[in-house]
Amino acid sequence: MLARQGDLEQAERLAREGACVAARTDFLVWRGEALLDLAEVLRLSGDSLGSSSSAEEALQLFDAKGHVVLRDRTRALLPEAVELRPA
Repeated sequence: MLARQGDLEQAERLAREGACVAARTDFLVWRGEALLDLAEVLRLSGDSLGSSSSAEEALQLFDAKGHVVLRDRTRALLPEAVELRPA
């Protein structure tokens, strides 16, 4: 919400903090969702490479967990992120 309101710095700080907290757990889905939140904040701030990297990491976690819904949703986001990558 902060990123959509234009407070990108605070949004990124909180998203990174959330991803760090989630990374210390065994809950792969929570970790992946935190990474997707970070990917969205990075996308909104114009960091397409960081966004796609975070989304790809989330995809790996969803694959490892076997969560097909989130895996497929994340895969649908990746082509957009890849197109924005600098050449």
